[in-house]
Amino acid sequence: MMKSTSIIYKFLSLSIRNNIFL
Repeated sequence: MMKSTSIIYKFLSLSIRNNIFL
């Protein structure tokens, strides 16, 4: 569960960064 949450958190962070860049 911890690893899965970490992956989701990283994915969300990346998505947010992409949105800001766009």
